[in-house]
Amino acid sequence: MKDLTARAAAHQIAQRQLTSESLTRHFLDRIEERESDVAAWECLDPNQALEQVHQADGSPVRGPLHGVPTLYAGRGIGLSQGSRIA
Repeated sequence: MKDLTARAAAHQIAQRQLTSESLTRHFLDRIEERESDVAAWECLDPNQALEQVHQADGSPVRGPLHGVPTLYAGRGIGLSQGSRIA
């Protein structure tokens, strides 16, 4: 899955060839493997991510990137984007 583009992933999700959950679990596993080396995540909530993809997998396709995991500020999670001010 490492070479799968967001567009290709969305297509496979729309065709039910791939689930949002399996894609998200792949990313979460990869983050767990590498995070101690790269320190890219200030805050990561795997449970919230999986909750969201369960909703996506159980609903009709709503747009071109439906079901593709995204990085955003969710319930109680802010983004500093590397800023020391945030």
